Amino acid sequence: MALPKKEILVFLFLYTFIFLLNGYQLLPRAVWGPFQLAAYVPLALLGLYVWRRELADKLGWIVQHKWKSCLILLLGYALAICCDGVFSLILAYLQELAGGTVTMANEGNIGKILQLYPAWMIIPIVGILGPIVEELFYRQFLASYLEDRFGRAVAIGLSGLLFAASHLHSWELREVIGLLGYLGSGLVYSGLFLKTNRNIYFSSILHIFGNSSLLLIYYLQ
Repeated sequence: MALPKKEILVFLFLYTFIFLLNGYQLLPRAVWGPFQLAAYVPLALLGLYVWRRELADKLGWIVQHKWKSCLILLLGYALAICCDGVFSLILAYLQELAGGTVTMANEGNIGKILQLYPAWMIIPIVGILGPIVEELFYRQFLASYLEDRFGRAVAIGLSGLLFAASHLHSWELREVIGLLGYLGSGLVYSGLFLKTNRNIYFSSILHIFGNSSLLLIYYLQ
């Protein structure tokens, strides 16, 4: 894999600084939530621009293989449900051993944001743009980079683990255990991306569907 272009480096730096290093905390606390939401818009546009050739090529493959693409999505969705179910059972057992379930900081932050903003604003950003940005970072860049250097198995495992770890905001034991709630999805997304010749559309569609479904359920309650 060649040295990333400067536009990709800008994308990687901004995502890492804002969301992984919590750079938004340098701002006044009152604007933390709005800033994070707003940051997804330019990041998504930048990511779609810098990987535009790869995205166009993979979209062309999907257009030429419509039925095969639908089957891949159905199988990926079934696998995601199975993995989430298994990891959820393990998570519940481990959390009980650790003293009971706990709401992760990331989930708590999202809950606060959902209470502050209407569905028409949150669903396009958190449900669509957020997954697109994360897929570009963890799959289009990270999983590809790791596969080129260490092989597919390492790429799937490590990119999936780092994706799950990105939802961690403290080292409290029960929250660390809570990463299992994201690990199943992370492994499925990375595996699906690499098994389909790095076609990011499949993992992105599943990711968007998962996030948007949860948001719709929340707002319809």
